[in-house]
Amino acid sequence: MATEGTFVLADIGGYTGFLTGVGIEHGKEITSHLLNSLLKRNRGRWKLANIEGDCLFLYREGREPAEELLGHVRTLYEDFCDRTLDIAERASCPCGACSRTSELSLKFIVHAGQFDTQKIGDRVELIGPDVVVIHRLLKNSVAQNEYALLTESYTLGVTPDGLPAAKGGDEAQGVGQVSWVALDLAPLESRRQVFIDEGSAKLAITTEIDATPDAVFDAIMDTEKRAQWQRSIKSIKVMEGKRGEIGEVHRCIHNNGAKMIHVNVGIDRENRRRTEKIWASRLLRDVYVTTEVRPLPNGRTQAGFLATYKPAIPVVSHVAVPVFKMVMKRQVGNDMAGLKEFCVMLPLGKGVDGQVWMGGMDGQDSSVQGVRGSQVPGGPKIVNGQDQISQLQADGVLVATSAGSTSYARAMGATPMPLSTPALLVVGSNVAKPAHWRPAVLPP
Repeated sequence: MATEGTFVLADIGGYTGFLTGVGIEHGKEITSHLLNSLLKRNRGRWKLANIEGDCLFLYREGREPAEELLGHVRTLYEDFCDRTLDIAERASCPCGACSRTSELSLKFIVHAGQFDTQKIGDRVELIGPDVVVIHRLLKNSVAQNEYALLTESYTLGVTPDGLPAAKGGDEAQGVGQVSWVALDLAPLESRRQVFIDEGSAKLAITTEIDATPDAVFDAIMDTEKRAQWQRSIKSIKVMEGKRGEIGEVHRCIHNNGAKMIHVNVGIDRENRRRTEKIWASRLLRDVYVTTEVRPLPNGRTQAGFLATYKPAIPVVSHVAVPVFKMVMKRQVGNDMAGLKEFCVMLPLGKGVDGQVWMGGMDGQDSSVQGVRGSQVPGGPKIVNGQDQISQLQADGVLVATSAGSTSYARAMGATPMPLSTPALLVVGSNVAKPAHWRPAVLPP
């Protein structure tokens, strides 16, 4: 006898490409962990009808109210996000599967209708036209990667509140047109972002930098730039995820040989904040670090480092935590000094005495048309204000006096000038025009 029911498909997206890229042996370990975790989190609320490769077919008798159903969808989706984050801890393993979990996504298809059961061998399976409908909708026209698609047969034309929604429909083979509403799940992940404030931080370090807030925040967010100023690390490598976005995973090898996995779990560009979860020690867990950048009334920028953590083994917490805090404080202080030194060389930042740097951002060139003193912030007039270089186009341009010629100018390939030399040294980084450019000394 047919029974009314609510059907849910929890489908892992990107599964085929993931298995193809990492191989079945390693890929199945990851996907089975994710599917088992979803079943465990389900706690029997929905019955398991079948496991279909990368998809769980769940159901319950009767029509479940949309508010209750979406609450459970939210629970399962958040568990999926947490598990992929946990897997990122193993991103340094050689198999490659752990470092590609960001390719996986989760979507839900929800439908209501009639079903019956049939027994084949030792298996009892659901049958009926509505069972066919929900499976046909696995292939649909929803633009998002992570969503909950609810058919009109389930919602009865009422659009649930709380998430961005888009109405649509698809032609299902052998069924006809099926109308639906798709709820975007992406905001759920963004709402779960973590940020540490001064009140909850167990370690807080700040420094003032003579550079713009945007330039400082860019130096913090850009992995390649970070490798240039973070003194405590030997190397940094992005393992998975989109650079500068939630879910980016990178591995840092520190000067003492320690390997740490960092995952972006909070990004607030409007307020210039970024939080990383770090797997730093077996003795500590839930290590979160928020780096924030604020403009100051004096025109400078404050960069702050806020960290919190918990002991993984309470018995040794009285020993491990103070040692970890001492080591982290020393490393962060050194890194902050590196950040400060790096940022003063950014666009419009004041450099060390006798030097001014103008650099390009985000791949844009820094171009000087007729170098004059008025075009170099803080710089003196060049040859009484007369143009000496008709055009210089480069990633960055450094103008130095003789006193500054022994520092960054020298590192960029220029020859230092005697201290009493009454001239200015102009050095270009990755010069595009003119061809075959060499550092120039401008006479008095």
